[in-house]
Amino acid sequence: MDERRSREGAFRAKVSNLGPQVEDAPVSEAIDRPPGSLRVGYFGSLVGRYVPGQWGSGFVLALASLPEVAEVGLVTPELDSGEDTDPVPYPPKVRWLATYRIGRIGSLLHALRRLRAWRGDLLVFSANTTSFGSRSVASAAGLCLPWLARRLLGLPVVLVYHSSLLTTDVRELGYHSAFDRLRGALAARLERALFRGVPTFVLLRCYRDRLLPRVAPATVRFFANEFLEAIPTITINRLEDGPSPGTSIGRGSGVPAVLLHGYWGPQKNLEGALASLRTLAREGLRFRLTLSGSANPHFPEYRERLDSIAREYADIVTERLPSPSESAIAGLMLDNDLLLLPYNASGGQSGVLEIASCFDLPTIVVDFPEYREKAATKPGVVLAPVTEWTAIVRRTLEVPSTTVRSPALSAHLGLAHAQVRSFLEEALASR
Repeated sequence: MDERRSREGAFRAKVSNLGPQVEDAPVSEAIDRPPGSLRVGYFGSLVGRYVPGQWGSGFVLALASLPEVAEVGLVTPELDSGEDTDPVPYPPKVRWLATYRIGRIGSLLHALRRLRAWRGDLLVFSANTTSFGSRSVASAAGLCLPWLARRLLGLPVVLVYHSSLLTTDVRELGYHSAFDRLRGALAARLERALFRGVPTFVLLRCYRDRLLPRVAPATVRFFANEFLEAIPTITINRLEDGPSPGTSIGRGSGVPAVLLHGYWGPQKNLEGALASLRTLAREGLRFRLTLSGSANPHFPEYRERLDSIAREYADIVTERLPSPSESAIAGLMLDNDLLLLPYNASGGQSGVLEIASCFDLPTIVVDFPEYREKAATKPGVVLAPVTEWTAIVRRTLEVPSTTVRSPALSAHLGLAHAQVRSFLEEALASR
Protein backbone atom coordinates (compact mmCIF):
# COMPACT_ATOMS: atom_id res chain seq x y z
CA MET A 1 0.00 0.00 0.00
CA ASP A 2 2.84 2.43 0.89
CA GLU A 3 4.57 1.65 -2.39
CA ARG A 4 1.35 2.29 -4.32
CA ARG A 5 0.82 5.63 -2.55
CA SER A 6 4.41 6.56 -3.32
CA ARG A 7 3.88 5.84 -7.04
CA GLU A 8 0.64 7.84 -7.09
CA GLY A 9 2.34 10.73 -5.30
CA ALA A 10 5.14 10.77 -7.86
CA PHE A 11 2.64 10.72 -10.72
CA ARG A 12 0.62 13.51 -9.08
CA ALA A 13 3.76 15.63 -8.88
CA LYS A 14 4.58 14.94 -12.54
CA VAL A 15 1.15 16.08 -13.67
CA SER A 16 1.23 19.11 -11.40
CA ASN A 17 4.49 20.19 -13.01
CA LEU A 18 2.64 20.70 -16.28
CA GLY A 19 1.87 24.19 -15.02
CA PRO A 20 1.99 26.53 -12.03
CA GLN A 21 1.43 25.07 -8.62
CA VAL A 22 -2.13 25.68 -7.42
CA GLU A 23 -3.69 24.61 -4.17
CA ASP A 24 -6.54 22.19 -4.52
CA ALA A 25 -9.88 23.99 -4.45
CA PRO A 26 -11.82 23.57 -1.21
CA VAL A 27 -14.99 21.53 -1.44
CA SER A 28 -17.93 23.94 -1.27
CA GLU A 29 -21.50 23.60 -0.12
CA ALA A 30 -22.29 25.05 -3.54
CA ILE A 31 -25.98 24.40 -4.05
CA ASP A 32 -26.74 25.98 -0.67
CA ARG A 33 -24.57 28.98 -1.34
CA PRO A 34 -25.93 32.45 -2.22
CA PRO A 35 -27.16 32.93 -5.81
CA GLY A 36 -24.44 33.70 -8.28
CA SER A 37 -21.55 32.15 -6.36
CA LEU A 38 -21.12 28.76 -8.03
CA ARG A 39 -18.40 28.11 -10.63
CA VAL A 40 -18.96 25.10 -12.89
CA GLY A 41 -16.49 23.84 -15.48
CA TYR A 42 -17.42 21.98 -18.67
CA PHE A 43 -14.95 19.82 -20.62
CA GLY A 44 -16.36 18.57 -23.93
CA SER A 45 -17.60 19.40 -27.41
CA LEU A 46 -19.89 22.24 -28.48
CA VAL A 47 -21.64 23.27 -31.67
CA GLY A 48 -18.85 24.20 -34.10
CA ARG A 49 -16.29 22.49 -31.86
CA TYR A 50 -16.34 18.81 -32.85
CA VAL A 51 -19.52 16.88 -33.57
CA PRO A 52 -22.02 16.19 -32.28
CA GLY A 53 -21.97 19.36 -30.17
CA GLN A 54 -25.63 20.28 -29.69
CA TRP A 55 -25.91 18.52 -26.34
CA GLY A 56 -22.85 20.30 -24.95
CA SER A 57 -23.96 23.76 -26.09
CA GLY A 58 -27.47 23.16 -24.74
CA PHE A 59 -26.06 22.01 -21.40
CA VAL A 60 -23.79 25.04 -21.10
CA LEU A 61 -26.59 27.47 -21.99
CA ALA A 62 -28.90 25.79 -19.46
CA LEU A 63 -26.20 25.95 -16.77
CA ALA A 64 -25.62 29.63 -17.47
CA SER A 65 -29.36 30.31 -17.04
CA LEU A 66 -29.32 29.14 -13.41
CA PRO A 67 -29.13 31.94 -10.83
CA GLU A 68 -26.86 29.82 -8.60
CA VAL A 69 -24.16 29.76 -11.27
CA ALA A 70 -21.77 32.70 -11.37
CA GLU A 71 -19.45 31.40 -14.07
CA VAL A 72 -19.22 28.52 -16.52
CA GLY A 73 -15.62 27.74 -17.51
CA LEU A 74 -15.11 25.90 -20.78
CA VAL A 75 -12.44 23.52 -22.02
CA THR A 76 -13.40 22.54 -25.56
CA PRO A 77 -11.93 21.48 -28.88
CA GLU A 78 -10.71 24.23 -31.17
CA LEU A 79 -13.19 25.62 -33.68
CA ASP A 80 -13.90 23.24 -36.52
CA SER A 81 -12.19 23.97 -39.81
CA GLY A 82 -14.08 26.67 -41.69
CA GLU A 83 -15.58 28.27 -38.58
CA ASP A 84 -14.42 31.81 -37.74
CA THR A 85 -16.55 32.37 -34.65
CA ASP A 86 -18.74 30.25 -32.45
CA PRO A 87 -22.14 29.83 -34.11
CA VAL A 88 -23.89 29.90 -30.71
CA PRO A 89 -24.02 33.17 -28.70
CA TYR A 90 -23.06 32.43 -25.09
CA PRO A 91 -23.88 34.81 -22.22
CA PRO A 92 -21.11 36.80 -20.46
CA LYS A 93 -20.87 34.38 -17.53
CA VAL A 94 -19.54 31.71 -19.97
CA ARG A 95 -15.82 31.96 -20.69
CA TRP A 96 -13.12 29.79 -22.23
CA LEU A 97 -10.37 28.45 -20.00
CA ALA A 98 -8.60 26.51 -22.75
CA THR A 99 -9.05 24.77 -26.07
CA TYR A 100 -7.45 21.56 -27.26
CA ARG A 101 -6.71 19.92 -30.57
CA ILE A 102 -8.57 16.72 -31.28
CA GLY A 103 -6.16 13.78 -31.22
CA ARG A 104 -3.27 15.68 -29.55
CA ILE A 105 -2.36 14.26 -26.13
CA GLY A 106 -0.14 17.20 -25.17
CA SER A 107 -2.95 19.60 -25.96
CA LEU A 108 -5.33 17.64 -23.72
CA LEU A 109 -2.89 17.72 -20.80
CA HIS A 110 -2.39 21.46 -21.23
CA ALA A 111 -6.16 21.92 -21.09
CA LEU A 112 -6.29 19.84 -17.90
CA ARG A 113 -3.66 22.09 -16.33
CA ARG A 114 -5.74 25.18 -17.10
CA LEU A 115 -8.82 23.53 -15.66
CA ARG A 116 -6.95 22.71 -12.45
CA ALA A 117 -5.72 26.28 -12.07
CA TRP A 118 -9.27 27.63 -12.40
CA ARG A 119 -10.38 26.04 -9.10
CA GLY A 120 -14.06 25.50 -9.92
CA ASP A 121 -16.66 24.07 -7.56
CA LEU A 122 -17.62 21.32 -10.02
CA LEU A 123 -16.03 20.04 -13.23
CA VAL A 124 -18.28 18.20 -15.67
CA PHE A 125 -16.61 16.01 -18.30
CA SER A 126 -18.86 15.10 -21.24
CA ALA A 127 -17.47 12.09 -23.06
CA ASN A 128 -17.79 8.89 -24.99
CA THR A 129 -15.19 6.72 -26.68
CA THR A 130 -14.74 9.13 -29.61
CA SER A 131 -14.88 12.45 -27.73
CA PHE A 132 -11.15 13.09 -28.06
CA GLY A 133 -10.58 11.81 -31.59
CA SER A 134 -10.72 8.53 -33.44
CA ARG A 135 -7.04 7.71 -32.94
CA SER A 136 -6.73 4.98 -30.35
CA VAL A 137 -3.97 6.51 -28.21
CA ALA A 138 -5.53 9.97 -28.14
CA SER A 139 -8.96 8.55 -27.39
CA ALA A 140 -7.63 6.42 -24.53
CA ALA A 141 -5.64 9.36 -23.12
CA GLY A 142 -8.72 11.56 -23.28
CA LEU A 143 -10.85 8.99 -21.47
CA CYS A 144 -8.24 8.85 -18.71
CA LEU A 145 -8.52 12.59 -18.04
CA PRO A 146 -11.59 12.50 -15.75
CA TRP A 147 -9.99 9.73 -13.66
CA LEU A 148 -6.68 11.58 -13.57
CA ALA A 149 -8.31 14.87 -12.62
CA ARG A 150 -10.33 13.33 -9.79
CA ARG A 151 -8.19 10.55 -8.39
CA LEU A 152 -4.73 12.07 -8.68
CA LEU A 153 -5.35 15.82 -8.73
CA GLY A 154 -8.25 15.80 -6.29
CA LEU A 155 -10.55 17.91 -8.47
CA PRO A 156 -14.36 17.79 -8.00
CA VAL A 157 -15.03 15.89 -11.24
CA VAL A 158 -18.15 14.13 -12.47
CA LEU A 159 -18.59 12.41 -15.82
CA VAL A 160 -21.53 12.51 -18.25
CA TYR A 161 -21.09 9.50 -20.51
CA HIS A 162 -23.18 9.44 -23.67
CA SER A 163 -22.64 5.88 -24.86
CA SER A 164 -20.51 3.02 -23.66
CA LEU A 165 -18.86 0.00 -25.19
CA LEU A 166 -20.42 -1.88 -22.28
CA THR A 167 -23.92 -0.98 -23.51
CA THR A 168 -23.50 -0.91 -27.30
CA ASP A 169 -22.28 -3.43 -29.85
CA VAL A 170 -19.91 -1.30 -31.93
CA ARG A 171 -20.19 -3.72 -34.86
CA GLU A 172 -23.78 -2.55 -35.30
CA LEU A 173 -22.51 1.04 -35.54
CA GLY A 174 -20.20 0.28 -38.44
CA TYR A 175 -16.94 -0.68 -36.69
CA HIS A 176 -16.18 -4.10 -38.16
CA SER A 177 -12.42 -4.59 -38.43
CA ALA A 178 -10.29 -6.81 -36.17
CA PHE A 179 -8.52 -3.66 -35.01
CA ASP A 180 -11.88 -2.10 -34.09
CA ARG A 181 -12.74 -5.18 -32.02
CA LEU A 182 -9.39 -5.11 -30.22
CA ARG A 183 -9.64 -1.38 -29.60
CA GLY A 184 -13.18 -1.84 -28.33
CA ALA A 185 -12.16 -4.57 -25.86
CA LEU A 186 -9.37 -2.43 -24.44
CA ALA A 187 -11.60 0.65 -24.22
CA ALA A 188 -14.25 -1.39 -22.39
CA ARG A 189 -11.69 -2.27 -19.69
CA LEU A 190 -10.74 1.40 -19.48
CA GLU A 191 -14.41 2.35 -19.12
CA ARG A 192 -14.85 0.00 -16.15
CA ALA A 193 -11.95 1.66 -14.35
CA LEU A 194 -13.31 5.08 -15.24
CA PHE A 195 -16.82 4.38 -13.94
CA ARG A 196 -15.42 2.94 -10.71
CA GLY A 197 -13.18 5.95 -10.12
CA VAL A 198 -15.39 8.87 -11.16
CA PRO A 199 -19.06 9.60 -10.35
CA THR A 200 -20.77 8.87 -13.67
CA PHE A 201 -24.09 9.96 -15.13
CA VAL A 202 -25.69 8.46 -18.24
CA LEU A 203 -28.53 9.92 -20.31
CA LEU A 204 -30.75 6.85 -20.52
CA ARG A 205 -32.23 4.69 -17.77
CA CYS A 206 -31.70 1.57 -19.85
CA TYR A 207 -27.97 2.34 -20.01
CA ARG A 208 -27.79 2.79 -16.25
CA ASP A 209 -29.57 -0.53 -15.76
CA ARG A 210 -27.20 -2.30 -18.17
CA LEU A 211 -24.08 -0.79 -16.62
CA LEU A 212 -24.76 -1.23 -12.92
CA PRO A 213 -24.22 -5.02 -12.79
CA ARG A 214 -21.12 -4.74 -14.99
CA VAL A 215 -19.28 -2.05 -13.03
CA ALA A 216 -20.31 -2.94 -9.47
CA PRO A 217 -19.61 -1.73 -6.84
CA ALA A 218 -19.57 1.59 -8.71
CA THR A 219 -22.78 3.60 -8.91
CA VAL A 220 -23.88 4.91 -12.29
CA ARG A 221 -26.57 7.58 -12.09
CA PHE A 222 -29.27 8.60 -14.54
CA PHE A 223 -29.34 12.22 -15.75
CA ALA A 224 -32.91 12.97 -16.84
CA ASN A 225 -32.44 15.34 -19.75
CA GLU A 226 -34.98 16.52 -22.30
CA PHE A 227 -34.57 18.90 -25.23
CA LEU A 228 -31.01 20.07 -24.46
CA GLU A 229 -29.96 19.54 -28.08
CA ALA A 230 -32.66 22.01 -29.22
CA ILE A 231 -31.46 24.89 -27.04
CA PRO A 232 -28.67 26.10 -29.41
CA THR A 233 -30.95 26.61 -32.43
CA ILE A 234 -33.66 28.12 -30.21
CA THR A 235 -31.11 30.56 -28.77
CA ILE A 236 -29.64 31.51 -32.15
CA ASN A 237 -33.11 32.18 -33.56
CA ARG A 238 -34.39 33.91 -30.41
CA LEU A 239 -37.30 31.53 -30.11
CA GLU A 240 -37.27 31.24 -26.32
CA ASP A 241 -40.89 32.38 -26.19
CA GLY A 242 -41.91 30.30 -29.20
CA PRO A 243 -42.46 31.20 -32.85
CA SER A 244 -43.84 34.69 -33.42
CA PRO A 245 -47.56 34.99 -34.22
CA GLY A 246 -48.27 34.25 -37.85
CA THR A 247 -45.25 31.97 -38.31
CA SER A 248 -46.06 29.27 -40.85
CA ILE A 249 -45.64 25.81 -39.35
CA GLY A 250 -45.63 22.88 -41.76
CA ARG A 251 -46.46 23.24 -45.42
CA GLY A 252 -50.20 23.66 -44.95
CA SER A 253 -50.77 22.76 -48.60
CA GLY A 254 -52.29 19.33 -48.16
CA VAL A 255 -49.04 17.74 -49.36
CA PRO A 256 -47.12 16.52 -46.30
CA ALA A 257 -43.52 17.67 -45.98
CA VAL A 258 -41.19 14.85 -44.92
CA LEU A 259 -37.72 15.38 -43.42
CA LEU A 260 -34.68 13.11 -43.27
CA HIS A 261 -32.05 14.92 -41.21
CA GLY A 262 -28.87 14.15 -39.28
CA TYR A 263 -25.30 12.94 -39.58
CA TRP A 264 -25.42 9.99 -41.95
CA GLY A 265 -23.35 6.82 -41.76
CA PRO A 266 -23.60 3.03 -41.48
CA GLN A 267 -25.48 3.32 -38.19
CA LYS A 268 -28.48 4.68 -40.12
CA ASN A 269 -30.47 3.05 -42.90
CA LEU A 270 -30.87 6.07 -45.16
CA GLU A 271 -31.10 4.00 -48.31
CA GLY A 272 -33.81 1.80 -46.83
CA ALA A 273 -35.87 4.85 -45.84
CA LEU A 274 -35.54 6.35 -49.32
CA ALA A 275 -36.46 3.04 -50.96
CA SER A 276 -39.62 2.90 -48.83
CA LEU A 277 -40.55 6.44 -49.80
CA ARG A 278 -39.97 5.67 -53.49
CA THR A 279 -42.31 2.69 -53.19
CA LEU A 280 -44.96 4.92 -51.62
CA ALA A 281 -44.48 7.58 -54.30
CA ARG A 282 -45.02 4.96 -57.00
CA GLU A 283 -48.21 3.92 -55.23
CA GLY A 284 -49.45 7.46 -55.76
CA LEU A 285 -48.78 9.03 -52.36
CA ARG A 286 -47.75 12.68 -52.62
CA PHE A 287 -45.18 14.30 -50.34
CA ARG A 288 -42.33 16.78 -50.38
CA LEU A 289 -39.02 15.33 -49.18
CA THR A 290 -36.06 17.22 -47.74
CA LEU A 291 -32.81 15.29 -47.35
CA SER A 292 -30.64 17.21 -44.89
CA GLY A 293 -27.26 16.59 -43.31
CA SER A 294 -23.73 15.45 -44.07
CA ALA A 295 -21.72 12.29 -43.51
CA ASN A 296 -20.80 11.42 -39.94
CA PRO A 297 -17.17 12.60 -39.59
CA HIS A 298 -16.28 9.36 -37.81
CA PHE A 299 -16.97 7.60 -41.13
CA PRO A 300 -15.24 9.79 -43.75
CA GLU A 301 -15.48 6.98 -46.28
CA TYR A 302 -19.28 7.38 -46.17
CA ARG A 303 -19.17 10.79 -47.89
CA GLU A 304 -19.01 9.34 -51.38
CA ARG A 305 -21.68 6.80 -50.48
CA LEU A 306 -23.99 9.57 -49.24
CA ASP A 307 -23.55 11.57 -52.45
CA SER A 308 -24.23 8.42 -54.48
CA ILE A 309 -27.43 7.69 -52.53
CA ALA A 310 -28.64 11.27 -52.98
CA ARG A 311 -28.12 11.03 -56.74
CA GLU A 312 -29.82 7.63 -56.93
CA TYR A 313 -32.97 8.92 -55.25
CA ALA A 314 -33.02 12.38 -56.79
CA ASP A 315 -36.41 11.58 -58.34
CA ILE A 316 -38.13 11.73 -54.93
CA VAL A 317 -35.90 14.27 -53.11
CA THR A 318 -37.47 17.72 -53.40
CA GLU A 319 -34.64 19.54 -51.63
CA ARG A 320 -31.11 18.52 -50.64
CA LEU A 321 -29.35 20.40 -47.81
CA PRO A 322 -25.83 18.93 -47.44
CA SER A 323 -24.70 20.99 -44.43
CA PRO A 324 -27.44 23.06 -42.81
CA SER A 325 -26.22 25.62 -40.29
CA GLU A 326 -27.29 25.41 -36.67
CA SER A 327 -29.51 28.45 -37.20
CA ALA A 328 -31.29 26.67 -40.09
CA ILE A 329 -32.32 23.69 -37.97
CA ALA A 330 -35.23 25.56 -36.37
CA GLY A 331 -36.61 26.27 -39.83
CA LEU A 332 -36.35 22.60 -40.77
CA MET A 333 -38.33 21.64 -37.69
CA LEU A 334 -41.01 24.27 -38.29
CA ASP A 335 -41.34 23.84 -42.06
CA ASN A 336 -41.86 20.07 -42.11
CA ASP A 337 -44.72 17.84 -41.04
CA LEU A 338 -42.96 14.53 -40.38
CA LEU A 339 -39.44 13.44 -39.44
CA LEU A 340 -38.12 9.96 -40.24
CA LEU A 341 -35.25 8.47 -38.19
CA PRO A 342 -34.23 5.18 -39.88
CA TYR A 343 -31.58 3.77 -37.54
CA ASN A 344 -29.78 0.49 -38.16
CA ALA A 345 -28.56 0.59 -34.56
CA SER A 346 -28.69 2.96 -31.64
CA GLY A 347 -25.49 4.52 -30.37
CA GLY A 348 -27.17 6.41 -27.55
CA GLN A 349 -29.58 9.27 -27.18
CA SER A 350 -30.70 10.75 -30.51
CA GLY A 351 -30.05 14.48 -30.67
CA VAL A 352 -32.27 14.84 -33.74
CA LEU A 353 -35.14 13.16 -31.88
CA GLU A 354 -34.72 15.58 -28.95
CA ILE A 355 -34.76 18.60 -31.27
CA ALA A 356 -37.81 17.39 -33.19
CA SER A 357 -39.69 16.62 -29.97
CA CYS A 358 -38.94 20.09 -28.63
CA PHE A 359 -40.53 21.56 -31.78
CA ASP A 360 -43.42 19.07 -31.52
CA LEU A 361 -42.54 17.65 -34.95
CA PRO A 362 -44.15 14.20 -35.36
CA THR A 363 -41.45 11.57 -35.72
CA ILE A 364 -41.25 7.95 -36.82
CA VAL A 365 -38.20 6.16 -35.42
CA VAL A 366 -37.05 2.56 -35.59
CA ASP A 367 -38.01 0.71 -32.42
CA PHE A 368 -34.92 0.33 -30.22
CA PRO A 369 -34.91 0.29 -26.40
CA GLU A 370 -33.27 3.74 -26.26
CA TYR A 371 -36.01 5.35 -28.35
CA ARG A 372 -38.74 3.33 -26.66
CA GLU A 373 -37.63 4.93 -23.40
CA LYS A 374 -37.72 8.41 -24.94
CA ALA A 375 -41.07 7.83 -26.65
CA ALA A 376 -42.67 7.23 -23.24
CA THR A 377 -42.43 10.99 -22.54
CA LYS A 378 -42.86 12.26 -26.11
CA PRO A 379 -46.38 11.79 -27.50
CA GLY A 380 -45.37 12.78 -31.04
CA VAL A 381 -42.94 9.86 -31.42
CA VAL A 382 -44.11 6.71 -33.22
CA LEU A 383 -42.02 3.56 -32.84
CA ALA A 384 -41.75 1.43 -35.97
CA PRO A 385 -40.35 -2.09 -36.01
CA VAL A 386 -38.17 -2.55 -39.09
CA THR A 387 -40.62 -5.05 -40.58
CA GLU A 388 -43.47 -2.52 -40.27
CA TRP A 389 -41.57 0.64 -41.25
CA THR A 390 -43.08 1.10 -44.72
CA ALA A 391 -46.62 0.33 -43.55
CA ILE A 392 -46.43 2.85 -40.69
CA VAL A 393 -45.00 5.58 -42.93
CA ARG A 394 -47.73 4.85 -45.51
CA ARG A 395 -50.47 5.06 -42.89
CA THR A 396 -49.11 8.36 -41.59
CA LEU A 397 -48.88 9.95 -45.02
CA GLU A 398 -52.31 8.68 -46.09
CA VAL A 399 -54.02 10.33 -43.12
CA PRO A 400 -52.04 13.51 -42.44
CA SER A 401 -52.69 15.25 -39.14
CA THR A 402 -55.07 18.20 -39.23
CA THR A 403 -53.84 19.49 -35.86
CA VAL A 404 -52.14 22.86 -36.03
CA ARG A 405 -48.78 22.59 -34.31
CA SER A 406 -47.95 25.19 -31.69
CA PRO A 407 -44.57 24.22 -30.19
CA ALA A 408 -44.43 24.92 -26.46
CA LEU A 409 -40.80 25.98 -26.64
CA SER A 410 -40.89 28.06 -23.46
CA ALA A 411 -42.28 25.15 -21.44
CA HIS A 412 -39.78 22.75 -22.97
CA LEU A 413 -36.90 25.08 -22.12
CA GLY A 414 -38.21 25.39 -18.57
CA LEU A 415 -38.15 21.62 -18.19
CA ALA A 416 -34.61 21.39 -19.61
CA HIS A 417 -33.35 24.06 -17.21
CA ALA A 418 -35.04 22.38 -14.23
CA GLN A 419 -33.49 19.04 -15.11
CA VAL A 420 -30.02 20.58 -15.40
CA ARG A 421 -30.49 22.13 -11.97
CA SER A 422 -31.47 18.72 -10.54
CA PHE A 423 -28.38 17.21 -12.15
CA LEU A 424 -26.25 19.98 -10.63
CA GLU A 425 -27.60 19.24 -7.16
CA GLU A 426 -26.87 15.52 -7.47
CA ALA A 427 -23.47 16.08 -9.09
CA LEU A 428 -22.39 18.43 -6.29
CA ALA A 429 -23.49 15.91 -3.71
CA SER A 430 -21.51 13.13 -5.42
CA ARG A 431 -18.17 14.93 -5.44
